[in-house]
Amino acid sequence: MKVDLVEIDISHVELLRQWRNLNRYAFFNTDEITTEQHASWYAQYCSRQNDTQYIVVCDGEFVGTIGAINSNPIEVVRVMLGRKDLAGHGVMTAAINQLIAVYHWTNAILRVRADNEAAIKLYQKCGFRIKTTNGNVIEMSRESERGVVEAARRMGFGSRCLSQELGSDQHMTTAGDWIDAAYSRSAANDPGKLAQDA
Repeated sequence: MKVDLVEIDISHVELLRQWRNLNRYAFFNTDEITTEQHASWYAQYCSRQNDTQYIVVCDGEFVGTIGAINSNPIEVVRVMLGRKDLAGHGVMTAAINQLIAVYHWTNAILRVRADNEAAIKLYQKCGFRIKTTNGNVIEMSRESERGVVEAARRMGFGSRCLSQELGSDQHMTTAGDWIDAAYSRSAANDPGKLAQDA
């Protein structure tokens, strides 16, 4: 399976609208979007220099979409799998990882409906952690490995490799695992330090 991201253009707009309406209950605004409304959205999107939307291409076929607002932190937006027959095949996991590679981010956030369990599980698989919950809105955040190293240094780790600091017996698969382990190590060494860092 080969997954790529291609920046959208006007030829993709109607397909995105169809996907969005089929998946409207995963969005905060659950209204159906008309052709005119979506054309207006696309015009506004084109005027925003820091907002980029991509078509997710799997083995040469359009299968979904994902976007990013280039701010600090990066905001992941409008994540949607249009081809439901590909659910569970790792397509959107690969798309999020592609987005990470494109932006080289140190940290990122996203917002998701609290009742969208499938999306929350996907984001957690990609290293996002629940940050806040406000009604039906969950904000999640993710730190990259570079961000984790910087955070670990702020917690008093030396200049050695973080994996050496944490020990070779650690089996972390995401940046979130690294930072959780770093916090645990810091708390064990100095229980008062976490209060100072907060």
